Amino acid sequence: MGKKSRQKRERRELGQQSKALGKFHQVWEIPYPKYQRDLYTRFYMGLGEIRNHVFPKKEDQKPFDDLFEPMFENLREMNHARTECIDLINDYVKGVENGKYVVLEEKGRVMDQVAFDMPSVRIKKTIDMELNFYFKAFFVRGNSALECLNKLANNVLGVNLSFFFAGKDEDFEKKLESLLKKNPKAIPDWAIKDIRVHRKDWGQSFKGMRNDICHDGFMLPKIAFGLNEHGRIVFSLPHFNNGSMETIFNDLWHFVFNFCEMMVAVLLAQKLSPPSGLIIFPEDMRDKKLPVKYRLGSLPQENLFPIDVPDGQHSGILNL
Repeated sequence: MGKKSRQKRERRELGQQSKALGKFHQVWEIPYPKYQRDLYTRFYMGLGEIRNHVFPKKEDQKPFDDLFEPMFENLREMNHARTECIDLINDYVKGVENGKYVVLEEKGRVMDQVAFDMPSVRIKKTIDMELNFYFKAFFVRGNSALECLNKLANNVLGVNLSFFFAGKDEDFEKKLESLLKKNPKAIPDWAIKDIRVHRKDWGQSFKGMRNDICHDGFMLPKIAFGLNEHGRIVFSLPHFNNGSMETIFNDLWHFVFNFCEMMVAVLLAQKLSPPSGLIIFPEDMRDKKLPVKYRLGSLPQENLFPIDVPDGQHSGILNL
Protein backbone atom coordinates (compact mmCIF):
# COMPACT_ATOMS: atom_id res chain seq x y z
CA MET A 1 0.00 0.00 0.00
CA GLY A 2 1.37 3.40 -0.99
CA LYS A 3 2.00 6.19 1.47
CA LYS A 4 -0.93 8.34 0.26
CA SER A 5 -3.37 5.41 0.37
CA ARG A 6 -2.24 4.52 3.89
CA GLN A 7 -2.63 8.11 5.08
CA LYS A 8 -6.09 8.31 3.49
CA ARG A 9 -7.15 5.09 5.25
CA GLU A 10 -5.79 6.34 8.59
CA ARG A 11 -7.70 9.62 8.24
CA ARG A 12 -10.88 7.72 7.41
CA GLU A 13 -10.46 5.44 10.44
CA LEU A 14 -9.78 8.44 12.67
CA GLY A 15 -12.94 10.11 11.37
CA GLN A 16 -14.98 6.99 12.14
CA GLN A 17 -13.55 6.89 15.67
CA SER A 18 -14.43 10.55 16.17
CA LYS A 19 -18.05 9.94 15.09
CA ALA A 20 -18.29 7.05 17.53
CA LEU A 21 -17.24 9.35 20.38
CA GLY A 22 -19.96 11.86 19.60
CA LYS A 23 -19.78 15.65 19.51
CA PHE A 24 -17.76 17.47 22.13
CA HIS A 25 -15.74 20.63 22.71
CA GLN A 26 -12.03 20.54 23.45
CA VAL A 27 -10.97 23.00 26.12
CA TRP A 28 -7.21 23.41 26.41
CA GLU A 29 -5.78 24.58 29.72
CA ILE A 30 -2.15 23.70 29.04
CA PRO A 31 0.06 26.80 29.33
CA TYR A 32 3.01 27.19 27.00
CA PRO A 33 6.27 26.33 28.78
CA LYS A 34 8.20 29.46 29.62
CA TYR A 35 11.12 28.46 27.38
CA GLN A 36 8.71 28.16 24.40
CA ARG A 37 6.84 31.45 24.85
CA ASP A 38 9.23 33.52 22.73
CA LEU A 39 8.77 31.05 19.88
CA TYR A 40 4.97 31.11 20.12
CA THR A 41 4.81 34.89 20.45
CA ARG A 42 7.14 35.76 17.60
CA PHE A 43 5.85 33.14 15.18
CA TYR A 44 2.10 33.18 15.84
CA MET A 45 1.62 36.80 16.88
CA GLY A 46 4.35 38.47 14.84
CA LEU A 47 4.51 36.39 11.66
CA GLY A 48 0.82 35.52 12.01
CA GLU A 49 -0.15 39.18 11.71
CA ILE A 50 1.84 39.55 8.49
CA ARG A 51 0.44 36.27 7.10
CA ASN A 52 -3.14 37.46 7.74
CA HIS A 53 -2.48 40.63 5.76
CA VAL A 54 -0.77 38.87 2.84
CA PHE A 55 -3.35 36.05 2.73
CA PRO A 56 -6.65 37.52 4.03
CA LYS A 57 -8.77 34.65 2.67
CA LYS A 58 -8.97 31.34 4.53
CA GLU A 59 -8.49 29.32 1.34
CA ASP A 60 -5.25 31.22 0.63
CA GLN A 61 -4.00 30.74 4.19
CA LYS A 62 -4.28 26.95 4.11
CA PRO A 63 -1.33 26.24 1.73
CA PHE A 64 0.81 28.53 3.88
CA ASP A 65 -0.33 26.97 7.15
CA ASP A 66 0.14 23.40 5.88
CA LEU A 67 3.88 24.06 5.55
CA PHE A 68 4.30 26.64 8.31
CA GLU A 69 2.94 24.28 10.99
CA PRO A 70 5.49 21.47 10.38
CA MET A 71 8.31 24.02 10.44
CA PHE A 72 7.02 25.44 13.72
CA GLU A 73 6.53 21.99 15.26
CA ASN A 74 10.08 20.93 14.38
CA LEU A 75 11.43 24.15 15.90
CA ARG A 76 9.38 23.50 19.02
CA GLU A 77 10.74 19.96 19.30
CA MET A 78 14.27 21.21 18.64
CA ASN A 79 13.91 23.72 21.46
CA HIS A 80 12.47 21.02 23.72
CA ALA A 81 15.48 18.76 23.04
CA ARG A 82 17.81 21.69 23.82
CA THR A 83 16.11 22.51 27.11
CA GLU A 84 15.80 18.89 28.25
CA CYS A 85 19.46 18.23 27.45
CA ILE A 86 20.69 21.29 29.34
CA ASP A 87 18.49 20.45 32.36
CA LEU A 88 19.79 16.87 32.25
CA ILE A 89 23.41 18.04 32.26
CA ASN A 90 22.86 20.53 35.09
CA ASP A 91 21.13 17.91 37.21
CA TYR A 92 23.91 15.40 36.57
CA VAL A 93 26.65 17.87 37.46
CA LYS A 94 24.92 18.57 40.79
CA GLY A 95 24.37 14.85 41.37
CA VAL A 96 28.04 14.07 40.84
CA GLU A 97 29.18 16.91 43.05
CA ASN A 98 26.92 15.92 45.97
CA GLY A 99 27.60 12.18 45.66
CA LYS A 100 24.15 11.20 44.46
CA TYR A 101 25.27 9.70 41.15
CA VAL A 102 28.98 9.00 41.67
CA VAL A 103 30.76 7.90 44.86
CA LEU A 104 34.45 7.58 45.75
CA GLU A 105 35.31 4.24 47.37
CA GLU A 106 38.43 4.37 49.55
CA LYS A 107 41.42 2.06 49.13
CA GLY A 108 41.03 -1.29 50.90
CA ARG A 109 37.21 -1.33 50.72
CA VAL A 110 35.77 -4.82 50.32
CA MET A 111 32.91 -5.24 47.87
CA ASP A 112 31.52 -8.58 46.65
CA GLN A 113 34.30 -10.30 48.60
CA VAL A 114 36.93 -8.41 46.61
CA ALA A 115 39.36 -6.06 48.36
CA PHE A 116 40.36 -3.06 46.24
CA ASP A 117 44.01 -2.03 46.52
CA MET A 118 43.33 1.47 45.21
CA PRO A 119 40.51 4.05 45.40
CA SER A 120 37.66 3.42 42.99
CA VAL A 121 34.87 5.55 41.50
CA ARG A 122 31.49 3.90 41.80
CA ILE A 123 29.12 5.21 39.08
CA LYS A 124 25.50 4.90 40.17
CA LYS A 125 24.02 6.68 37.19
CA THR A 126 25.16 7.66 33.71
CA ILE A 127 23.41 9.87 31.16
CA ASP A 128 25.34 8.86 28.03
CA MET A 129 22.27 7.43 26.28
CA GLU A 130 20.05 10.41 27.14
CA LEU A 131 22.69 12.88 25.98
CA ASN A 132 22.96 11.12 22.63
CA PHE A 133 19.18 11.01 22.29
CA TYR A 134 18.69 14.75 22.86
CA PHE A 135 21.79 15.66 20.85
CA LYS A 136 20.56 13.75 17.81
CA ALA A 137 16.99 15.01 18.21
CA PHE A 138 18.23 18.61 18.34
CA PHE A 139 20.06 18.39 15.00
CA VAL A 140 17.51 16.20 13.22
CA ARG A 141 14.55 18.38 14.24
CA GLY A 142 16.45 21.54 13.39
CA ASN A 143 17.32 20.22 9.95
CA SER A 144 13.68 19.19 9.41
CA ALA A 145 12.59 22.72 10.32
CA LEU A 146 14.96 24.15 7.70
CA GLU A 147 13.66 21.71 5.09
CA CYS A 148 10.09 22.75 5.90
CA LEU A 149 11.15 26.39 5.62
CA ASN A 150 12.53 25.71 2.14
CA LYS A 151 9.27 24.00 1.08
CA LEU A 152 7.23 26.90 2.44
CA ALA A 153 9.43 29.45 0.68
CA ASN A 154 9.46 27.55 -2.61
CA ASN A 155 5.88 26.29 -2.82
CA VAL A 156 3.96 29.21 -1.30
CA LEU A 157 6.17 32.29 -1.24
CA GLY A 158 7.83 31.73 -4.61
CA VAL A 159 11.51 31.71 -3.58
CA ASN A 160 13.73 28.62 -3.63
CA LEU A 161 16.12 28.73 -0.68
CA SER A 162 18.16 25.70 -1.74
CA PHE A 163 21.12 28.03 -2.39
CA PHE A 164 21.55 28.38 1.39
CA PHE A 165 22.19 24.66 1.71
CA ALA A 166 24.72 24.41 -1.13
CA GLY A 167 27.82 22.46 -0.09
CA LYS A 168 30.42 24.77 -1.64
CA ASP A 169 30.62 28.55 -1.38
CA GLU A 170 30.89 28.93 -5.16
CA ASP A 171 27.69 26.89 -5.60
CA PHE A 172 25.98 29.08 -3.01
CA GLU A 173 26.94 32.25 -4.88
CA LYS A 174 25.95 30.81 -8.27
CA LYS A 175 22.51 29.71 -7.05
CA LEU A 176 21.94 33.02 -5.29
CA GLU A 177 22.99 34.94 -8.39
CA SER A 178 20.65 32.82 -10.52
CA LEU A 179 17.74 33.48 -8.16
CA LEU A 180 18.30 37.25 -8.13
CA LYS A 181 18.71 37.31 -11.91
CA LYS A 182 15.25 35.79 -12.31
CA ASN A 183 13.73 37.93 -9.57
CA PRO A 184 15.89 40.90 -8.44
CA LYS A 185 13.43 41.73 -5.65
CA ALA A 186 13.13 38.18 -4.27
CA ILE A 187 15.24 39.02 -1.21
CA PRO A 188 16.28 42.53 -0.05
CA ASP A 189 19.97 43.38 0.15
CA TRP A 190 20.09 43.57 3.97
CA ALA A 191 18.59 40.08 4.21
CA ILE A 192 21.12 38.68 1.72
CA LYS A 193 23.88 40.07 3.91
CA ASP A 194 22.36 38.33 6.92
CA ILE A 195 21.97 35.09 4.98
CA ARG A 196 25.71 35.10 4.22
CA VAL A 197 26.47 35.60 7.91
CA HIS A 198 24.12 32.79 8.90
CA ARG A 199 25.64 30.42 6.38
CA LYS A 200 29.19 31.21 7.51
CA ASP A 201 28.44 31.08 11.23
CA TRP A 202 26.42 27.88 11.48
CA GLY A 203 24.66 26.78 8.29
CA GLN A 204 27.29 24.44 6.86
CA SER A 205 28.45 22.94 10.16
CA PHE A 206 24.86 22.38 11.30
CA LYS A 207 23.91 20.42 8.20
CA GLY A 208 27.24 18.57 8.33
CA MET A 209 26.56 17.40 11.89
CA ARG A 210 23.06 16.25 10.96
CA ASN A 211 24.51 14.23 8.07
CA ASP A 212 27.12 12.69 10.38
CA ILE A 213 24.32 11.66 12.75
CA CYS A 214 21.97 10.24 10.12
CA HIS A 215 24.47 8.69 7.71
CA ASP A 216 27.69 8.01 9.62
CA GLY A 217 26.35 6.91 13.01
CA PHE A 218 27.89 9.79 14.95
CA MET A 219 27.87 9.34 18.74
CA LEU A 220 28.98 11.64 21.52
CA PRO A 221 32.04 10.52 23.50
CA LYS A 222 31.10 8.94 26.81
CA ILE A 223 31.41 10.88 30.06
CA ALA A 224 34.88 10.24 31.49
CA PHE A 225 35.62 9.99 35.24
CA GLY A 226 38.87 10.18 37.21
CA LEU A 227 40.60 11.50 40.31
CA ASN A 228 42.58 14.71 40.53
CA GLU A 229 45.80 15.29 42.48
CA HIS A 230 43.76 15.90 45.64
CA GLY A 231 41.96 12.58 45.34
CA ARG A 232 38.64 14.16 44.35
CA ILE A 233 36.33 12.92 41.61
CA VAL A 234 36.56 14.82 38.34
CA PHE A 235 34.61 14.14 35.16
CA SER A 236 34.48 15.37 31.60
CA LEU A 237 31.28 15.97 29.63
CA PRO A 238 31.27 16.00 25.81
CA HIS A 239 32.39 19.39 24.49
CA PHE A 240 33.26 21.05 21.19
CA ASN A 241 35.83 23.47 19.86
CA ASN A 242 33.67 26.45 20.76
CA GLY A 243 32.66 25.31 24.23
CA SER A 244 30.24 23.16 26.16
CA MET A 245 27.14 21.43 24.84
CA GLU A 246 25.03 24.07 26.57
CA THR A 247 26.85 26.88 24.75
CA ILE A 248 26.60 25.13 21.38
CA PHE A 249 22.92 24.29 21.84
CA ASN A 250 21.99 27.82 22.89
CA ASP A 251 23.93 29.43 20.04
CA LEU A 252 22.58 27.07 17.39
CA TRP A 253 19.02 27.38 18.64
CA HIS A 254 19.33 31.17 18.47
CA PHE A 255 20.67 30.99 14.91
CA VAL A 256 18.10 28.52 13.51
CA PHE A 257 15.20 30.25 15.26
CA ASN A 258 16.19 33.68 13.95
CA PHE A 259 16.94 32.44 10.45
CA CYS A 260 13.56 30.73 10.01
CA GLU A 261 11.74 33.72 11.46
CA MET A 262 13.66 36.18 9.30
CA MET A 263 13.12 34.29 6.04
CA VAL A 264 9.37 33.88 6.57
CA ALA A 265 9.00 37.54 7.51
CA VAL A 266 11.10 38.77 4.58
CA LEU A 267 9.41 36.60 1.96
CA LEU A 268 5.95 37.50 3.24
CA ALA A 269 6.90 41.18 3.20
CA GLN A 270 7.92 40.93 -0.46
CA LYS A 271 4.25 40.31 -1.24
CA LEU A 272 3.07 43.45 0.55
CA SER A 273 1.93 46.46 -1.43
CA PRO A 274 2.90 50.03 -0.49
CA PRO A 275 2.44 51.69 1.91
CA SER A 276 2.49 48.43 3.90
CA GLY A 277 5.92 47.23 4.89
CA LEU A 278 7.95 45.21 7.35
CA ILE A 279 9.07 46.83 10.59
CA ILE A 280 11.96 45.13 12.38
CA PHE A 281 12.28 45.89 16.07
CA PRO A 282 15.69 45.51 17.74
CA GLU A 283 15.49 43.66 21.04
CA ASP A 284 15.66 46.79 23.20
CA MET A 285 12.73 48.36 21.30
CA ARG A 286 10.25 45.47 21.56
CA ASP A 287 7.02 45.62 23.50
CA LYS A 288 7.61 43.79 26.79
CA LYS A 289 4.08 42.35 26.78
CA LEU A 290 4.26 41.28 23.12
CA PRO A 291 7.98 41.09 22.23
CA VAL A 292 7.63 40.34 18.52
CA LYS A 293 10.56 41.11 16.26
CA TYR A 294 8.76 41.63 12.94
CA ARG A 295 5.53 43.56 12.57
CA LEU A 296 3.38 44.95 9.84
CA GLY A 297 3.72 48.69 9.33
CA SER A 298 3.00 51.48 6.90
CA LEU A 299 6.15 53.53 7.23
CA PRO A 300 8.21 54.80 4.30
CA GLN A 301 11.10 52.51 3.39
CA GLU A 302 13.78 54.72 4.90
CA ASN A 303 12.13 54.46 8.34
CA LEU A 304 12.24 50.69 8.54
CA PHE A 305 14.82 48.94 10.66
CA PRO A 306 17.08 46.76 8.52
CA ILE A 307 19.67 44.97 10.63
CA ASP A 308 23.04 43.58 9.72
CA VAL A 309 23.06 40.65 12.16
CA PRO A 310 19.92 39.25 13.88
CA ASP A 311 19.76 40.84 17.33
CA GLY A 312 23.49 41.59 17.11
CA GLN A 313 24.18 38.33 18.91
CA HIS A 314 26.23 36.23 16.48
CA SER A 315 29.17 34.76 18.31
CA GLY A 316 31.52 33.60 15.59
CA ILE A 317 31.82 30.52 13.44
CA LEU A 318 30.78 27.26 15.08
CA ASN A 319 33.15 24.39 14.46
CA LEU A 320 31.34 21.22 15.49
